[in-house]
Amino acid sequence: MTRNGWEALGEQALISEIPGFEPKPDLTVTTAEDVADNRNPLPADRVRMTVAVVSSDRNSDYVKKRLWYAMSKIPLYLLVAPYDGICKLHSRPQGPAYRTVDTYEFGEPIKLGEPFSFALDTSAFKANPPKLP
Repeated sequence: MTRNGWEALGEQALISEIPGFEPKPDLTVTTAEDVADNRNPLPADRVRMTVAVVSSDRNSDYVKKRLWYAMSKIPLYLLVAPYDGICKLHSRPQGPAYRTVDTYEFGEPIKLGEPFSFALDTSAFKANPPKLP
């Protein structure tokens, strides 16, 4: 799906100089220009943001993928945790970690950093199971 020059790819395999792992984020966001050659797997240096919706394999999303994305210098990693009703935006990768992690509850707008110039609307995100009042 392409919108305003951004391309959103589901389950796109990624590669980088970090050996031994080829993750497939739930969603990869990049520019239409960076995927024009249809390269697969997609080099991590072309990726602007990855998104993971936490499932039963929490270790993969919270640890393994986060480590690989940071070491591969992917600028933003958004972790959506429906069982907790929160999103965690990881930014400023340095070595094996992201220097900044901002937590948002479902319903709060997520202020995406550069290169994006908008906030992500999470008002339609639903907790699973739903939070009781």
